[in-house]
Order: sequence, then structure tokens, then C-alpha cells
Amino acid sequence: MRLTTVAYGDPGLVKIKAVNEDLSIYRSTPTADTASSTQPDTEIPLPSPTQLYLLDIPILHDEDDDTGLYAAVSHLLPHWFGAVIAESKDNGQTFKALYSQNHAATVGIMQNALLAGKTTVFDEDNRLIVKLTYGELSSTTELNVLNGENLCLVGQEILQFQHAILQPDGTYQLTKLLRGRHGTEWAVDTHQISECFILLDSHALHRIKSSAAHIGLARIYKAITFGGNVTATTPYSFTHTAVGKKPFSPVHLHDARNEIGDLTLTWIPRTRIQGAWRDGVDTLRDPEISGYEIQIMKEQEVVRTITSTTETITYTAEQQIADFVSIPTTITSKLYAIGKTVCRGFPLETTV
Repeated sequence: MRLTTVAYGDPGLVKIKAVNEDLSIYRSTPTADTASSTQPDTEIPLPSPTQLYLLDIPILHDEDDDTGLYAAVSHLLPHWFGAVIAESKDNGQTFKALYSQNHAATVGIMQNALLAGKTTVFDEDNRLIVKLTYGELSSTTELNVLNGENLCLVGQEILQFQHAILQPDGTYQLTKLLRGRHGTEWAVDTHQISECFILLDSHALHRIKSSAAHIGLARIYKAITFGGNVTATTPYSFTHTAVGKKPFSPVHLHDARNEIGDLTLTWIPRTRIQGAWRDGVDTLRDPEISGYEIQIMKEQEVVRTITSTTETITYTAEQQIADFVSIPTTITSKLYAIGKTVCRGFPLETTV
């Protein structure tokens, strides 16, 4: 074939037009002189396949307050120069390139199941043991951690670490942890061995924009290695739930009973954006929160749901008797902030 037109479209896509040719026109009869080479035969390695990580997690920056998701790529083999991430909205029939990435994320596999720990101060009792498949980790100062460094995703919990010590067996031991970051306190006791570890490096993450209409719909994605084959690239099916729009769980739940047994509960909401503690300035109320919902639990069963548009509800003595026969000495509940985009946020589970 003889090329007649070469055009460059989306990143990683080359459109070529060609015509049939008579190869005899280009056939050469001269022969070259005999030459010797001292260089050994060199095999050109195939490019490494790309691993794609699609992260449906809370937003990491205020400017990411949308219905999108984060994506990262990494690789196992050394011959890798980047990849094009493409999306299909028709079940894999066609793909559209979204962006290209040549910065690989530091990823690994957890060698231990992280135990539950403190979330309001540094957890110095627990440690992480991670075996990296790509990249390296390093220690930093406590101040740098407080300024956001060494942020990572372990299972469903976002946390930070100060110390990263390389062990003789090639694993890293991570200690002095800040747990339950970005509203993931609910995940501190959900860990299992062999969970995925991803360092949330801003250079390796990309925010994929997505409209609210696509929440809950399956999409097919491919991470096509530069120099790789589009058809041979493994597709990833992913259903996005817009976790980044879920309100954080409320905090500081207080209870008070009056003389007839009515129980009044009050709490303080949290915000996903502009939550920094600045002198003389209150935090912004989360614009996603439209109200609250509290579930009254009897063992594992929900016996009553009470809604409110303010940070207080009253569970009357009459309602308690209807639910428990008599006024109980303790009441277990799950409190949710209700979001405008994704309804319930993360729960605050308490017994009062």
C-alpha cells in the first residue's frame, strides 16, 4: 500500500488513507557490501500493558466538586511511555479518547488488614505493610502531612502516612497515620488483606468529567498503551455513583430528654468544600445538603425513619413506645445528611 493521507485526530488516533501499489516498482536489485557488527542482536520489547484505576471516591480538591470521577494508570513491565484513556457509551462498539497520561501512579497490594484506629489525631498504633507493583514511597515531616502530603487510598479509606520504611523483603512499612480523610471515617473498620493501595499523587490523577444523567449507568473504558493495539486492550466496565457528591456524615450528636421522655437529638453538619479552619471565618455550609434523615434501629431492623430540614429532630415518647413497647434506656440510630444529587450521604451511627 502507498500512503496518500495521514491525519491526526483525537489523542493517540491516526487516520490513514492508502492505495494499492505494484511492489515491483520499488524492488531494488543492488546489494550492499558485506559488513560485520560487534553489537549483539537487540530485541525490541513490546510496550507494557496499562493498568487502569477508576476511583469513585470523595473529592480531593474544591474545584473537583462535580459528578465526575478520578482515574489513574500504572504498569507492571518497564517498557511503558504512557497511554490514552478512552470511553465507550455504546457497550464497547465505539470508543472516544478522553485524555492521555504518561505519569504512572504508585500502586501496590496490602500485605496486612489495617485495623480500626483513631481518626481525630495521628494513629500511632497501627501500621500498613504494602508491596508496590510500581513506584516508590518516602517519609516526610509531620507538617507536610498536615499540608496534604502522602495521601493514599487503601481499600475504601483515604488516609495519610508520615513514615515509609523500606523493608528487607521489598515491602514498605507505613506508620504514623492520619485516618478517615475526606469523610471516609466510615471505612476505617472495613479493611481486608490484599486490598489495593494507590498513592493519590496529583500528577498521576486525572478528573474525568461526567454529567449527573450518567450516574448509575455502566460505561466501558480502555487504557490504550502508546504503541499498543486498541483491539487487544482489555476493556473495563465501570458504573459511577458520584461518591464525590455524597455529603459527609454529621458529627457531635447530642441528646436530651424532657420530663415525659421525649428525646431531642441535635448535631453539627460538615462540608465537603471550603472546610479549612481559618481564624474568624466559619466554614461554608455544604450546598449539597437539603435535609437530614435519621433511622431508629431495633437490632438490625429499621423501625422508624424521621426527617428534618434542620439540625435537630424529636423522637417522642409516644413514638418510642410504639416502636419498643416501652421507652428504651438506649437508642441506636443512623443519621444521614441528604444530598441534592445522590440522596443519602455517609451515616453517623450512634447509641444514646
